[in-house]
Amino acid sequence: YIINASAPSPESMKQILIDVLQVANALSADTAASFNRSERMRIPIVAIGMGALGSQIFNHLVRAGFGQWTLIDDDLLLPHNCARHFLGDWAVGANKAEAMAQMANAILDGDDIAKSIPGNILKRGEHNPSIEKAFEEAQLTLDFSASIAVSRDLASRPIKARSMCAFLTPKGDGLILAAEDRKRQVRLDWLEMLHYRCILNTKALRESLQPSDTRFRY
Repeated sequence: YIINASAPSPESMKQILIDVLQVANALSADTAASFNRSERMRIPIVAIGMGALGSQIFNHLVRAGFGQWTLIDDDLLLPHNCARHFLGDWAVGANKAEAMAQMANAILDGDDIAKSIPGNILKRGEHNPSIEKAFEEAQLTLDFSASIAVSRDLASRPIKARSMCAFLTPKGDGLILAAEDRKRQVRLDWLEMLHYRCILNTKALRESLQPSDTRFRY
């Protein structure tokens, strides 16, 4: 029945085709995985650092139905972060981990896929119990902090989950990825030294870790 139109004739009704459609009431973690031609992965993951790189990687993995996340970051979103960060200027002043967890849980229908800890794993303070619990439950640790101290701290701890570290070079023109083996026999601090050796022996990489001169004050 069409509003403000005459009743359809039996002949016109016969011309209407019937097809089978898949009903999707909302985007859940399961349907997100299905749309990405993959299976829902529920492994618990700890992600440290929700900056420019971490926020983008987290966003894409969540939209693939991958992981059950604990986000750790004590940093706040500043205006210049919005040039590369997933969050927009509407989130300036918010804690990055909290805002990214809220975003992920709002995108996907059903139970929350992410929770946040607005703390620093090197200076845990009141957040130490929740951080320790997250590491005990995790099957994978992802370090996006771009902090040597953080990666070395992870390497020194007897956590069961393998750790992976990813960071952009200071000028934003390169990406470094280091991944421990499943048994954690080669840890992030060893991989850091291998990275330095590669820089020393490869002329094209000599300037890759030179700091950027850009600074912003608000």
